[in-house]
Amino acid sequence: MIDITIKNLSKSYFSEKIFTDINIDIKKTERVALLGENGTGKTTIFEIIFGIETPDSGDLFVRKGAKIGYLRQTPREYTATSVKDVLLFAFASLSNIKNKMSTLENEMATNPYNLEKLLKEYGKTQEEYEVIGGYKIDEKMSKVCEGLNFSTEILNKDYSVLSGGEKTRIELGKLLLEEPEILLLDEPTNHLDIETTEWLENYLKGYKGSVLIISHDRYFLDKVIDRIYEIKAGITKIYLGNYSYYLKEREVRYNNQLKHFGVQQNEIKNMEAAIKRFRQWGAQADNEAMFAKAKAIEKKLDKMDKIDRPIKDSKGIKIDLQAQGRSAKQVITITNYNLLVTGKILVEHMNFNIRYKEKVALIGANGTGKTTLIRNVLKSIENEDDRIKVGPSVKIGYLEQDVKFSDEEKSILETLQFTLCMSPGEARNYLAKFKFYRDDVFKKVKNLSGGEKIRLILSLMIKQDINFLILDEPTNHIDIKTKEVLEETLNAFKGTILFISHDRYFLNKLATKIYEIENSQLHEYLGNYEFYKLEKEKRAVKNTLAVTKSSETSTEKFAKVKTIHKKTRTS
Repeated sequence: MIDITIKNLSKSYFSEKIFTDINIDIKKTERVALLGENGTGKTTIFEIIFGIETPDSGDLFVRKGAKIGYLRQTPREYTATSVKDVLLFAFASLSNIKNKMSTLENEMATNPYNLEKLLKEYGKTQEEYEVIGGYKIDEKMSKVCEGLNFSTEILNKDYSVLSGGEKTRIELGKLLLEEPEILLLDEPTNHLDIETTEWLENYLKGYKGSVLIISHDRYFLDKVIDRIYEIKAGITKIYLGNYSYYLKEREVRYNNQLKHFGVQQNEIKNMEAAIKRFRQWGAQADNEAMFAKAKAIEKKLDKMDKIDRPIKDSKGIKIDLQAQGRSAKQVITITNYNLLVTGKILVEHMNFNIRYKEKVALIGANGTGKTTLIRNVLKSIENEDDRIKVGPSVKIGYLEQDVKFSDEEKSILETLQFTLCMSPGEARNYLAKFKFYRDDVFKKVKNLSGGEKIRLILSLMIKQDINFLILDEPTNHIDIKTKEVLEETLNAFKGTILFISHDRYFLNKLATKIYEIENSQLHEYLGNYEFYKLEKEKRAVKNTLAVTKSSETSTEKFAKVKTIHKKTRTS
């Protein structure tokens, strides 16, 4: 059964074409990804499907009666209500039926003369309530709240005081509780930690409806997706597999098309040369047969199906990040340290060590204190703390999670000129390396997207005198191409790196050591993300065996006690 069909869809804003020929089919229960560089119209397609945007041309068919749920990158606002109430909005239709049942119960209690009719209507209403899951509300709430890590404290919070990322998580939870037949998810993992992302992967694998996803999370795409539509040069190309398959197949297709294009171009060149020769011979000898041969080749050339030169991916941003001088061997040493927030211990008796040139990842569930630890390290430079020691000659560059600028009323160009003391021409040439072209440079900083802010701050950091990078969620809001450039740049960086990330692909590419905060303890893993996963699995097996052995020992002891007790009674 087809849930969505899109045929020959096109869209322009003013005179700029966003896409020209989008074709997509999504079957029920399929999990499909929409890939493409920023600005190719992925979110616009979601808005067209959801009905808040209209195409210039083309056709959109959505299965009749299918309910669509849409998770946007910018969450909705709800006033004067708790987080729990926002989640319960998912059951609004059930609430209406339940209210009807309550009304009928009251009528049955006060109007015995009409009891038979009321009982019949109550039975029908109760059956409807049961069929659409009315008696499973608590079960569904529990499953989603546990999976997305919504504690009682979070549920009782006023929704309006939450951060943008927290609101997006609540919106995702509400959407999953609504269980629409078609899910549109725009960057669903942006504000999720690793454990929650893995839960969402498993949840979507078993989802009974169809799912269309925009995501730059490559691990997530590998685990969840059945099919990929790539938007390139305004059109869609289909790949029948996950992200890893897409990467390999895309390379194969590019090389094949380039090869066939080259062969055809040689053939065209030879045909054009033959046409020219026959015409020359015909003119020299006044020979109509030569002109006829030239004409025949011309017709053949006109009828030839031309192969387009394959389009290369656009170049990513250019980052030339140089470490300025070497630091001491011990960059950071933290000894027997308790990490506190408002008197509450998040991590106790922490020991943490980073050496020169290490690339260290700090991971853990949301709220475990990762960003707090980084901020405490930065504070210790100004306010000396014997338990946190930063080595001599360490020069820090810090990229915070919520990028802020001193004056967001300034344009991109003004920010660069003011910070780096560049002329307008120098600044524009430099900004082009970070994909800020033409009128882009006049955008005010306050109006930039998350990805644009990351690119701008990176352009400033490169010019700083640093040899130790501290990065808090550096891959949030940036596209896959920019992530790949960032991975290459950071791997080539000759200094030291400490970074927080929930991007497992990025962790695997960059980390040489991982620290994980878990159950108020800090655990060290001397490798990348794949090594960390393997060690965690080994530890889980070891713990299971230990529990089993302990249980068996307890059973044996109990059996011996019973035997001794029996012998004593006999004697």
